[in-house]
Amino acid sequence: MTQLAPLHQEFAALNTQVFTVTFGHPYWAQAWLQETQSPFPVLLDPTQDVYRLYGLDHSAVRSWSVKTLLYYARALIRGEKLIENRGDTHQLGGNFIIDNQGVVQFVYPSRDPTDRPTIAAMMTVLKRLQPTS
Repeated sequence: MTQLAPLHQEFAALNTQVFTVTFGHPYWAQAWLQETQSPFPVLLDPTQDVYRLYGLDHSAVRSWSVKTLLYYARALIRGEKLIENRGDTHQLGGNFIIDNQGVVQFVYPSRDPTDRPTIAAMMTVLKRLQPTS
């Protein structure tokens, strides 16, 4: 979500609402919002029903792969503060775009915690969904 936050105004201009969905405890969700200063609302999914509905994977192997460990090591070397473990670290996320009719227009299930779609790919879909004048 940190890569999307700077585009908050651009999303607003595209009449797009971005949400973060988490299965974490409300306390930790609020702490994450304060720490990251994310401009997007957080929706809680404590039973992970949404994760299952969208077919998101759960994998200890991919969550703690060499690629993931290197990502975190590089972040620490850059002086970034890592957020402590606050739940199921094996649940993988994803990015989805759902249009105003409830139709899923974009699906990107993450293969590991560092795997996210490009901003360009998501913006292309959002712009395609804009009404023509």
